[in-house]
Amino acid sequence: MQPNTLVIPVAPSAERPGHPQLASCPPLAILRPSGRGAPSDQRLSYQSCYLLHRNAARALDAASVAAFEGDSRAVLANVRAGLDGALADRAAVERHLPMIPVPQLLALADVARALVFAEAHGETADRDRLWSLIAQRHDFLRKVGWYFHGDRADEVVPSLLAPGARSLDDEDESFDGRG
Repeated sequence: MQPNTLVIPVAPSAERPGHPQLASCPPLAILRPSGRGAPSDQRLSYQSCYLLHRNAARALDAASVAAFEGDSRAVLANVRAGLDGALADRAAVERHLPMIPVPQLLALADVARALVFAEAHGETADRDRLWSLIAQRHDFLRKVGWYFHGDRADEVVPSLLAPGARSLDDEDESFDGRG
């Protein structure tokens, strides 16, 4: 494990009534703040995101793994849009929705970057597992969107495979598949 890494165990489902799907979520490792607001010198490379999150994805129950058939870069753009919209007021989310695993949501952009890396390098098994991990955690992001934005939730937190997501920033646009 790298220095400055914090491992956050996910409470068993018995401690999170109403969220049995959390029982299959592995612990979460967070290296630094995720998302567009993170300083550029702290941004993890695609490969680092992959190395950081592949074990969590590999820990998923095989029955919960779904094949990924889509554009990983669209998934990344949609995750970022959803994070920007749903977690604009993190304190309000934590106050009103204490059962939402906010640390896992904050790591979603990095898990999506890991998916881009896995797809670019032909890591099919890891790609499918990362996709499944993203889908599980994105469900919580959608719940936040519905709670705070109601009928506008689909605008604020787009579906993972929705077309027309806003473009990625310059660093992402220059990704060449090497890391």
